[in-house]
Amino acid sequence: RRSIRDKGARRTRQWWQAQVASQLLSILEAHSPALPHLDVGSKMNPLPKAPLEATTPSRPEAFFGKIPILGWTIAHAMQNQRFHPIESAYKQILTSRDRDEALAEWSPDQRSDAARMMTLLEEELGWKPPTFIPTDPCLVAFWAHEDGLDDVAAIRRIEHEWGIEFSDEELAKLQDYDLQAFIALIKNKSQQAVSGNRR
Repeated sequence: RRSIRDKGARRTRQWWQAQVASQLLSILEAHSPALPHLDVGSKMNPLPKAPLEATTPSRPEAFFGKIPILGWTIAHAMQNQRFHPIESAYKQILTSRDRDEALAEWSPDQRSDAARMMTLLEEELGWKPPTFIPTDPCLVAFWAHEDGLDDVAAIRRIEHEWGIEFSDEELAKLQDYDLQAFIALIKNKSQQAVSGNRR
């Protein structure tokens, strides 16, 4: 009798799981955005940050985000579905750029730091290839599109490798910088740290 009850309970559980999965799939498909067309003109024009700034959670995503455990899982899946086309569009542009050409866009005094930064952005944030140019916005370059804490790890690594420390105010302004301005800030702070150590 117990095995019959167990089989019945298992079938009921499987039926409910199938129903939830089916509903989740239909919700995700209904709210799946199309691949955005990022109008950058030339591949060496800066990556636009408007798609990241403009995207907002749908009503179902916001609703599920308020429901613990299962709701959070559904909301997270919907968020990934919302961001995936934007990530793919950025990766298409980065792939179309040649790494040497991208590095040539940087001024000679920033080129070595830019090469280090590209390696860091590839290893910490998963941008492959990391063919960023000086005018690309930090909002895109430091977007934690694979893991919500990747940007924090990247900033900590920059602080460690360059021997600097960012203030809260500087980090709050990061999304307003382009990479050229950010590397200029890093070089300035690094020079200040070196001169401070000499005193």
